[in-house]
Amino acid sequence: MWKLYSSSGQGIAIESTIEQLRASLGNLQGLQIDRVRYMDFDRDSIEKGHRHYALFIKRKAFEHEREVRATILPPDEGRGILVKCDLDVLLSLA
Repeated sequence: MWKLYSSSGQGIAIESTIEQLRASLGNLQGLQIDRVRYMDFDRDSIEKGHRHYALFIKRKAFEHEREVRATILPPDEGRGILVKCDLDVLLSLA
């Protein structure tokens, strides 16, 4: 995937696991981590019961990315929040 987005050699790619991502972000209220669902928006049915469904879908054309996302909905609309990430945990090889 990153060959497409950083062909000039000016980008990095992080390979990790969902478990490491969750551990690196700690116990954050409202944290949602899930795999992105790749859909044909004209044919595929909408999944029921997923709390933040719209944040975890993309067009089928991007399926090669195999993306995982972490989202936190901020408590105050229009204001961001600081999220700390322990890179030693996220990038550990163990």
